Order: sequence, then structure tokens, then C-alpha cells
Amino acid sequence: MTESQDFRQKWRDGKAIDRVMDLAFHDAVRRHRAANVPMSMWQDGQVREVSSFDIPLPEDPAEPPRRRAQG
Repeated sequence: MTESQDFRQKWRDGKAIDRVMDLAFHDAVRRHRAANVPMSMWQDGQVREVSSFDIPLPEDPAEPPRRRAQG
């Protein structure tokens, strides 16, 4: 199987794509938390700023992390 065929096969596997997209999203949330900046997300037909601390991650405890004070 050539590299091109291997790529096409993986691209057709929706589960693999979903896993990679989840990992990328979780990484983005972690980076925004570390920088203490909100994330821009599409909600209700418009772009909104959402606190990265309001987005649950798999490794989060049952209680959400406390937000750090700005400033």
C-alpha cells in the first residue's frame, strides 16, 4: 500500500478523524487555560468568547478547575 492509499484509507475512517480532532481541540483548550485567555467559538449563530475553564477535558476532576483572576 502506498503512502497515498494509506492516507485515503485513514481519511475515510470517520472514527480516526474524530479522535484526531478531539485531541487537537483538547490541546487548544489546554493552551488557552495555560495562557488564561478565552476561546472564540461558534454558538447560536455567532462567534462568542468562552472561558477555556468552562470547557471540560477528559482529565478534569469531577469539580471544574477554579478560574484564575485576571490582572
